[in-house]
Amino acid sequence: FGEQCDRGDDNSDNANAECRTDCLSRRCGDGVIDDAFDEECDQGDSNSQSPNALCRVDCRPRRCGDGVIDDAFGEVCEGEVGCAAGQRCLDDCQVCR
Repeated sequence: FGEQCDRGDDNSDNANAECRTDCLSRRCGDGVIDDAFDEECDQGDSNSQSPNALCRVDCRPRRCGDGVIDDAFGEVCEGEVGCAAGQRCLDDCQVCR
C-alpha cells in the first residue's frame, strides 16, 4: 500500500523518528525538522525553489547562493543571473562585478 516502514505504536511525527504516522520514512518535505538529516527548516509541501519561499526543497532556508533571487531578502543577483554579460554576482548577492 505504499508503506516504506511501519513501527506500529512507535510511528511518530516527532523530530528524528524513523517512521512517520503515514508509514513513510522521515524525509525532507514531510513537515518535520529532523536534525539527524541536518534539516534547518521543513514546511512540507510549501518547501520551494520559488523566489522568497522561506524554506528550500533541500530543507535549508532561503540564502544567498541557493540559486534563487529573493528580492524580499534584498538579493538582486545569483551567480550570473541578474548581472550584465561578463559579470558575476558577488558573495552578498547584492552587487554584480
